[in-house]
Amino acid sequence: KQIQVGQVKSYLLSEDQNTVEIKVFIEPTYANLVRKHTRFWNASGISIDANLSGVKVRSESLASIVAGGIAFATPENRRDSPPTDPSLPFRLYEDFDAAQAGIRVKVKLSDFEGLQAGRTPVMYKGIQVGNLKALKVDPDLSSATAELTLDPLAEDYLVQGTQFWVVKPSISLAGITGLEALVKGNYIAVRPGDKGGAPQREFEARPKAPPLDLRSPGLHLVLFTENLGSLEVGSPILYKQVKVGSVQSYQFSRTRKQLVIGVHIEKEYEGLVNGSTRFWNASGVTLTGGLTGGIQVKSESLQSLMAGGIAFDTPEPNVPLKKRIPRFRLYADKEQATQKGTLISIKVDRADGLRPGTPIRFKGLDVGKVEDVDLSGDLQSVLLKARITEVPERIARVGSQFWVVKPELGLIKTANLETLVTGQYIEVQPAAKNLGAQTSFVALPQPPEDAVAEAGLSLVLSAARRGSLKVGVPVTYREVTVGKVTGYELGQTADRVLIHILIEPKYAPLVRGGTRFWNSSGFGIDIGLFKGATVRTESLETLIQGGIAFATPDGERMGNPARPEQTFPLFDKFEDEWLTWAPKIPLGK
Repeated sequence: KQIQVGQVKSYLLSEDQNTVEIKVFIEPTYANLVRKHTRFWNASGISIDANLSGVKVRSESLASIVAGGIAFATPENRRDSPPTDPSLPFRLYEDFDAAQAGIRVKVKLSDFEGLQAGRTPVMYKGIQVGNLKALKVDPDLSSATAELTLDPLAEDYLVQGTQFWVVKPSISLAGITGLEALVKGNYIAVRPGDKGGAPQREFEARPKAPPLDLRSPGLHLVLFTENLGSLEVGSPILYKQVKVGSVQSYQFSRTRKQLVIGVHIEKEYEGLVNGSTRFWNASGVTLTGGLTGGIQVKSESLQSLMAGGIAFDTPEPNVPLKKRIPRFRLYADKEQATQKGTLISIKVDRADGLRPGTPIRFKGLDVGKVEDVDLSGDLQSVLLKARITEVPERIARVGSQFWVVKPELGLIKTANLETLVTGQYIEVQPAAKNLGAQTSFVALPQPPEDAVAEAGLSLVLSAARRGSLKVGVPVTYREVTVGKVTGYELGQTADRVLIHILIEPKYAPLVRGGTRFWNSSGFGIDIGLFKGATVRTESLETLIQGGIAFATPDGERMGNPARPEQTFPLFDKFEDEWLTWAPKIPLGK
């Protein structure tokens, strides 16, 4: 306290010649001022410190300016320090600041731009707690080792978990950080570790500010996502376009397959989040639409358009949070976050024309859509992951049938032309009965026949081969379509093909025991030397896709009305007599 209480008696080099040992005599009256934790410093000359905040001139006394001197004091936090042993040496600090800070700490820095030894302060929550005393750049020039002197009050907090980082002004779309560094220069910030931890004096600085301390007021939560997008530390958390928090950190998960985003919700808004909350990435602009619905442009707000941001909604009240630090999924957009429904998988042979967004329809109404298209595990088929959003309890159940609707172009049949413009879609036929839930389906290769049994007379035709007949080809009487082929199969002994046909109820009386059926597919050519060539075909329709014709004799040969499932032979061609048959048979209603 600028009172002389002793003097230097002698000095000499130490044995290792690296330091100087100075012997000091303290007068008996003042001997009790020297305690175990007392700090001595060189008080010689004048100390001048000038920077943007002003000029500071320090001198212990006029006597020390002229003759030099040593000052000492015991830190206030060490007032209970015990008396010292006169035989134990003290360290002589080079100046007051070094003695006052007292504790030496080494910090390895990867970013040391703008730091100056003797001038750069160490700050904790805006309060200076130390100084940068020396800065040594490592040989590889990529990092530097900083020697700090910190206030003795921080001694108990210099433990494992204490964090250091460099603060410098940064202006970005997410906001302005480190604004105070524009005035007083870059500085080193410190966040103390938990008191009582293992003491530590060497640290490695963080490349950027650490996440918000979990002990700070408000709600801390974690979001998981596959893509960070334009989010960064400081990006806003929006609720109804009001900023209620910010992104505090981001890092890879342990498996490095996802990103973990640390979020802080301010204390006054923490009640907006509960177990039903859905978060989505509100960064940038979202374009949606197509040829039929136009194009929509969406942005959460100008702030999120420029800086990135996360929005959320809480659809249900009073849903408790499960953990102290809740975990949520971060959806890519609002549509994904707010959608409901049941997820199902549909296996198809090929993915031609199918993509995420392909609709699933029932009677022309969208009841869901495809969310992902991927190969199956055996690479033999394609697996569609889809979401049923309308009446999922009626669709995602045993017995429902799915098939791909494609455009059909042909001479006889043209269908689903709208898919040439709108793209293919998936049609669903929900199960008529509830036999239990089901989420895995195999798409039909073609649309199913109507599940409701059609009225009419079912008959079976026996033929040596199928020829060009297929399901749906017409059955004609006098070149008028009166029925259709509904299926075919091999006979029990595999020597015949059984073709199933259905005659419409109105025309069922035309089929009698004496009726003759023949294959009317293609055309026949009859060539004679004198009559030339005659080409016959039932119709252009049967010429292309095949068909079956029949005729019924009159008189006694007509026979009784045909019975359901009665079997008739199918002849390869007709006999001329059959074309002359023209019985008068009343048609049904």
